[in-house]
Amino acid sequence: MNAKRLIQYAEEEYSRIKADLGYDELAVLHGEEDKIAIILCSTQDDFEKVTKGNMPEWGIGCALPGRIIVIKSPRLVRRNINLRQLVAHEITHIMLQDIEIPRWFNEGIAMYESHEWKFGNSITLSFANLTNSIIPLSSLERRFPEDERGARLAYVESFSAIAYIIQEFGRDGLKDLMKDLRGKNSFEHALVSSFGIDHKEFKKEWYIWARNTYNGLYILIRNFFPWAFILALFFVVFFISLKRRRKKYKEFDSSECNTENFESEDKLNFQ
Repeated sequence: MNAKRLIQYAEEEYSRIKADLGYDELAVLHGEEDKIAIILCSTQDDFEKVTKGNMPEWGIGCALPGRIIVIKSPRLVRRNINLRQLVAHEITHIMLQDIEIPRWFNEGIAMYESHEWKFGNSITLSFANLTNSIIPLSSLERRFPEDERGARLAYVESFSAIAYIIQEFGRDGLKDLMKDLRGKNSFEHALVSSFGIDHKEFKKEWYIWARNTYNGLYILIRNFFPWAFILALFFVVFFISLKRRRKKYKEFDSSECNTENFESEDKLNFQ
């Protein structure tokens, strides 16, 4: 079942990502093949053997040279995984294999194309900001931290760098950058050509943006106010319900009182 789903997801996501990154024309010009091999490992030993032990313990998939994707069977993973997102992530890496780009940009684009941003990622970056533990992008040029916690922050920062590009230069700006990179330009040259800033300046501006965007106020707004609103709404509904009940009780008491008076008058008339 997982193998069939993988094939379906791979075919759908490959076509989407290829078009999104503008690789259709490039593939024709260079005569590249569209074939990607996907290896689904049913055991941990098989996964380690195929990846040659280069994957961290928490890793569940990777893209290897030669347009090969290796994925650990979901049955071996303790946490729930989105198989479609995982396939899309690794397919994006395959698309970027022939381009010389920083690791953070590579992972950021892969997360962007696989729609992996979650609310928890914003909180992760906000806490890193509050604890002054944001990792400079310059430290993520070639490799990520090996521990899962550090790697998670690195991935979150990478995605946020792509989000910053889209916010500042738009989706068309990101497409222009990808076009320059596909033209075999260096990452430095592509940045200057597309955005008018060099690599060093970009990293500095992203850092300032991340510090200003993901801070204590962000956590407060995203966490406290929604719950405060829900709590306030609950009390409003509660008091309205209580008021209605009291009104009904008063009407009931008034009705009983009128009935007793009517009965008393009847007795007097009867006597």
